[in-house]
Amino acid sequence: MTTSKIKKFCDHCVNPFGLGAINPSNGKTLQFVERGGRLLCEICADFLSPLRFPDRKYFDREFDEYLKGHNKVIFAYSGGLDSTVVLALLSKECKKEGSSLNHSQLKQA
Repeated sequence: MTTSKIKKFCDHCVNPFGLGAINPSNGKTLQFVERGGRLLCEICADFLSPLRFPDRKYFDREFDEYLKGHNKVIFAYSGGLDSTVVLALLSKECKKEGSSLNHSQLKQA
């Protein structure tokens, strides 16, 4: 691995690079990898790996089962992009399943 001497820590956490930090899960010296121009310790690289997330079909199946078992869905809406996308999906699916959708705008402090 080639990495700049300027980088001294994992780009995702505070694990120090090149100082012999110990990985608590295996008791060995912490290894670092470079991914997409970012220096990551092995703990963060494993955590951020897409292999840790279940297949989309799993989420779709769980979502369908939930909607079929409930005739009312309550959803907190913040107005941000994430909750807007979720609200759009919920609205479409609730109409299809005949479920009632109630959402409330979260107040900004």
